[in-house]
Amino acid sequence: MLFSAVNISRFFKINPEFSLTNSIEKFINRFEYIETFALQKGIEISRLTYEDINLLWEEAKKSQV
Repeated sequence: MLFSAVNISRFFKINPEFSLTNSIEKFINRFEYIETFALQKGIEISRLTYEDINLLWEEAKKSQV
């Protein structure tokens, strides 16, 4: 699957390494947003529901625009 993504990137003249690095950074930033929320509330991440995590993930996306 990764090789397919690289080939598609090349087809569209997108640097695959830059694209992957950028995506990883976004993921890390959004996950850290969730971690920070949980720490501030004194909650373990494993105790958050799927709905809580999804809501926080969407908040993180909006805050990093």
